[in-house]
Amino acid sequence: MATSPRVAVVVAGFERPTLTADEQISVRHLNRYLGRYDRYLVLPKGGRLRIPGVEPRFFPTRFFGSPSAHGRLLLWPKFYKAFSEYEFILIYHLD
Repeated sequence: MATSPRVAVVVAGFERPTLTADEQISVRHLNRYLGRYDRYLVLPKGGRLRIPGVEPRFFPTRFFGSPSAHGRLLLWPKFYKAFSEYEFILIYHLD
């Protein structure tokens, strides 16, 4: 998948197994404008949502379900360690 080893696009994930119509539009924009970068979908362990061309990465469920939980994930050093092979990451929210 690696086309740009310096940059990864990290799609903020959630617990739902499907995307809304608006989120599907956002995914199309992701693929069109950022498709040349490695893309990852952040999911809770056991999460079932998949987006073609976007590799899932799983994290503890305690970091999902609310904005404050998501904020704690973004402050957790192991989150960034999961993408340490990249120099930069872009957090991409579908909303």
